[in-house]
Amino acid sequence: MDARQFLIRICGSLLVSLAHSTFAQTGAPCDASIEIKGCRARVDVEGKWLVVRSETPRCSKVDWSYDGSPRQTTVIDGEERLEILGAMPKQLEVERCMEVKDLRDREPMPKDDEASGDLVKMSVTCHCDDGRKFPPQSIVGHSVDEIREIGEKQCSETCDQAYAAESAARGERAKQCNDMYKHLISEMQVVSQLSTNASTHRGSKAEVCAQFPIDLDLWENKVREVEREYDRLAPCLSKENRDEPSQFRQKMTAQIADAHAQYRSKCGR
Repeated sequence: MDARQFLIRICGSLLVSLAHSTFAQTGAPCDASIEIKGCRARVDVEGKWLVVRSETPRCSKVDWSYDGSPRQTTVIDGEERLEILGAMPKQLEVERCMEVKDLRDREPMPKDDEASGDLVKMSVTCHCDDGRKFPPQSIVGHSVDEIREIGEKQCSETCDQAYAAESAARGERAKQCNDMYKHLISEMQVVSQLSTNASTHRGSKAEVCAQFPIDLDLWENKVREVEREYDRLAPCLSKENRDEPSQFRQKMTAQIADAHAQYRSKCGR
């Protein structure tokens, strides 16, 4: 056999194509430094994924922005999926799309009986059902069918391991969120007590006016601590609870302003 190798992309069905030795050496099917012509592209939100789509069925380079932040994505075979790790984007814009050099040669695939006498080395790129993609891996076998079977098995195992790791990570994040919620609740109870202390002073005017600023200072410091707790907790908040931090700040700002007014009224300061 000659020096050419095969590429299998496993994504539901298998797409098999010949690749030049340049692709075999680099492991990347596109050379984004060689621009060919302009193209059209768009960026869509699908669940937790950003999907960059290009009209060209081969390789393209798409310059786009995520809430004003510039990004560049090399799109293979018309589509590339990127997981959204933070907040959902408010604005997505495509700035430029260029078809770039595709290092794969779209020649007909040799028949199995042509490859059966020698070992065939194939580069396998695994795509999971949720859109994630893993770096190519090389597999050696006696036929395309044999390597296809090995590739499907390895891809299944790789995706299962990725799902298991993600599930474990979600469980750990859930535990951390739960611990932070518990700590936040205890801190809120302290805030409530300090609020009561600053609003219900007893004793002579001199005693009240001496204690009032001390309690106010303790209260305000604790409110700032809780606000920092909310900042740490932000990734854990559900859509229904995302207004909690701002509501807490508004409530505390109003109560503290009222307490300062009471202090000025009672103590003339």
